[in-house]
Amino acid sequence: MVDESELMKLREKRMKELQSQYSEQANAQVQAELDAETKAREAELISNALRTILTPDAKERVARLEMGHPELAESIKVHLVNLHTSGRIQIPVDDNSLKSILQQLQQGKRETTIRRI
Repeated sequence: MVDESELMKLREKRMKELQSQYSEQANAQVQAELDAETKAREAELISNALRTILTPDAKERVARLEMGHPELAESIKVHLVNLHTSGRIQIPVDDNSLKSILQQLQQGKRETTIRRI
């Protein structure tokens, strides 16, 4: 039979384990909230910058691109903001200029064609 002092030690040990698990979970949740807040702030800064950078037609093109290829659209947005901050593009960027920027970024990708025999 286990004496009462050993039982108390086991209870205390288990309580410490549970407390450390709870604190780790709380820290992970806080970190996730901070990351989400940071991403939201960055997205808002990018969207504010794009309002001044793009013409309405170019904004529509980016919105259509975002529906079909969200990762590509996000990289385009970041690229446009970087070009603007470095002063390498004229403002406002119209649809034709945006097309040429998209083509330059897509040059490295291989185009797939299907031929029927």
